Amino acid sequence: MSSNASSSDHDSLILKNNLKNVLISSFQDFLQDVFVFKPNNNINLEKICRDDTTCSLFRIFLSSLTKPECDRFEPFTNLANHMSSLIAVEMHRECSIFARPHDTVAVRNSSGATRYPDVVFASKSPTLQGNPLDWSDVKLVLEFKAKFGGIQSSELSIQQSNTPSTPSGVSTSDDAPNKSPRTRASKISSATLQLAAYALESFIHGPYRSHVVHGTIQESTLELWYYDRVGTMRSSGVDFSKNLVLLAQFLVAISHLSEASWGLHPRITYPQLTPLSRSLRPHPKLPTPDDKSSSLDIKSNGSANDFSFQSAPESRPGPAHPFDGATITVQIEHLFSVIVFPASILWLAGELVL
Repeated sequence: MSSNASSSDHDSLILKNNLKNVLISSFQDFLQDVFVFKPNNNINLEKICRDDTTCSLFRIFLSSLTKPECDRFEPFTNLANHMSSLIAVEMHRECSIFARPHDTVAVRNSSGATRYPDVVFASKSPTLQGNPLDWSDVKLVLEFKAKFGGIQSSELSIQQSNTPSTPSGVSTSDDAPNKSPRTRASKISSATLQLAAYALESFIHGPYRSHVVHGTIQESTLELWYYDRVGTMRSSGVDFSKNLVLLAQFLVAISHLSEASWGLHPRITYPQLTPLSRSLRPHPKLPTPDDKSSSLDIKSNGSANDFSFQSAPESRPGPAHPFDGATITVQIEHLFSVIVFPASILWLAGELVL
């Protein structure tokens, strides 16, 4: 595996699992291949898990397991944020994300509607504190689900007698294999379907999102899901109530990822939804092949409504100069909201849930 969490790395992992007819990756393999997590001997995870405040918050979370699902969000976020702060001290780097519970977070989708995920890990920025988020701000969503419950999805079940009958005039042959219809009944949790819907909205939100990672927590069992535009993969579940180090490893893995590692393009930001009639601009004069002194560059023009392509000198020092002061405004929402999302994200519900 490459040291960078590139899309090709993820595709290789999905392909490898498909060749082995395995749709579930081990939790450790998931951390390593998706988050490029490698155990760091310089980080004392046992010390973090034995911290007095960590133990106190962990007991509060465990006691919340006997309460309604919504009462577990805040205890978990308090535990995760405290452990992340200790991890930042151990790594001598500030954690780049923070967790927010359901009642303090709102995520706006591409149509302007508001979503309220159970727990959101978002960019750690003062401007995002207490404000609605866009899907580009959301790094990871955790949905809590009950131990028993979900949406029952069953296929036709055909029962055959032990002694099959043979119609008159039709002979049987021992050379023909005895086949029976494959039956399957799977219970798909509403949390799993909700994660797939969130992944769908993340991809529709912008063409630059290469992959999305979300997760579910059932009681105290953490399970991670990976989605991209090619396929889907999930990890095995781990019960961190029996080993809190597993939760610490997850928090270390996600604490310092780059925008690209989260599947976000580092140089393109999502434009706010505006009427198409307001987004029209005069056609700019573009650089020609004969113009050797400039190249096409992508940069923000400071507006929340669009991003611009501007030509900038290749080797000339100093600030970039826009080509004739013109910009090409691209409204991503209008261009890509009609893209049909790959069927693999919707197919996952029936294939990856055992």
